[in-house]
Amino acid sequence: METRPYFIFGDLSANLSGGALATIVAGHWIDHSWSMWIAMPVGMILGMVVTMLLSFLFTPIFGAHEIMLPMMTSGMVAGMVGAMAAVKTTLPTINAAAGGALSGFIIIIVIYIMNHKLTKANHG
Repeated sequence: METRPYFIFGDLSANLSGGALATIVAGHWIDHSWSMWIAMPVGMILGMVVTMLLSFLFTPIFGAHEIMLPMMTSGMVAGMVGAMAAVKTTLPTINAAAGGALSGFIIIIVIYIMNHKLTKANHG
């Protein structure tokens, strides 16, 4: 993963916006009548589709590999969280966006930490 500030900003902005949008879409598409067991995978799929479409805006600027992997992971997690929250309660758009952005932030931090550990382990 890149360590230059330009690419770190790109990763953060892509994952925050992808997570927020994935949670908003999943939260608005799924309602109280759904079973949580069905809502979770549907939310993950919705999150992946949303972030895949959104990634077309970020990949020309920051690179496909650097954007797609973290964004798709953020989309899966944020979509699942949004879907589960929507099954339990009405999910206001601002809360969905904040929760999704937080999910995206956590995912990008975890990916950077794991990449550092894996790179360190492979290079001695």
